[in-house]
Amino acid sequence: FFWFWDMGHYWRVVSALTRKNVRLVVGDYGGLAIILVAPLIVSLLLFLTKVNYDASGGFTPDLQELRNPERDQIGNIPLCNSVLEDSCYTLAYAPTAPYTLDDGRVLDAGAWVGQVAERYGVPGEQVIGLSDSNALNAFLVDRPNVTQAAYVFETRDFELIGSGNISYIVQYNNTLYEEFPLGLSFATELSIVPAMLAAMSSVLIENLTGTSVQLNLSSSEYPHPQLPDASNAVADYGPFLYFGTYTMTMVVFM
Repeated sequence: FFWFWDMGHYWRVVSALTRKNVRLVVGDYGGLAIILVAPLIVSLLLFLTKVNYDASGGFTPDLQELRNPERDQIGNIPLCNSVLEDSCYTLAYAPTAPYTLDDGRVLDAGAWVGQVAERYGVPGEQVIGLSDSNALNAFLVDRPNVTQAAYVFETRDFELIGSGNISYIVQYNNTLYEEFPLGLSFATELSIVPAMLAAMSSVLIENLTGTSVQLNLSSSEYPHPQLPDASNAVADYGPFLYFGTYTMTMVVFM
């Protein structure tokens, strides 16, 4: 009995509120216009946002569908940008002391790095040399996010270069320094490594052969369908905006 009474009371309340709102709508043309126009405006905003997302990829452009990847020219070594200190180092290297081969030839890593710096416009104050790889690693640990990347030459590398080969190590700063709501931010991404390789390799080839060399490297991403977690304007903003539309209507008629 009580259940039927509650249901009857519920429907009487709903009926009364419905009659009230119908009368308000009929008598308030402004409110009626809001009810009719607001969803259209929201739909237009969602459509424009979707068009922009399709063109730019939204917050996740790398996850959008990619059928025809473009060729990206690997450019120059960018200058450093320190996050924690006023000054920074674009290039570090080790060792600072020249290496003497058994045949008497002297190989100088500092001279090679100097040629790279001169070729790519790196100021002298943004280049630092350390005595060996251990000293370099200690420096990088003591002062994080200050050095962008480093060239390291071990004994094995000097011997291989002396025999006409190319051998060295590129250390790059991939330290996590900030975490955003949409992902992680790193001091320097892996993308700097190809530019470092092209720069030093061309210098070493010139020193070995005596011929001017310019390495032109390019990269291209794999084609792929839209990947999971890609930005979707309708899914991201649709429920919120449409909920706001009906909430605004409710406020108008309260």
